[in-house]
Amino acid sequence: MLQVKTKIVSLLNNSKLMNVVIVSLLIAFGLLYIVQVNSSATRGLALRELEEQNQSLKVAYQSTAAKIDELRSLDSVMQREQLLGLVKASQVSYITKTINTVALR
Repeated sequence: MLQVKTKIVSLLNNSKLMNVVIVSLLIAFGLLYIVQVNSSATRGLALRELEEQNQSLKVAYQSTAAKIDELRSLDSVMQREQLLGLVKASQVSYITKTINTVALR
């Protein structure tokens, strides 16, 4: 146990080894930082693209809803009625039910 402690102390006192360890840790943390920043930037770009796509879909939805409202309007229906050559019924006949019976199984 004493030998292990003395080896650890001697390694900690070795300034060249400590410098190598510190530089290695700095490089490792620097690389991790760059990877994290790159990942965040990529996610931000993807989020911006999705927001732009969402906005364009909203505009397309509003345009489609306006077109539907236009086609449902009375003027539009009357124009299509004339284009198709439809005419109004002149004599309408209604059928009245005389017997109040229903079919049974």
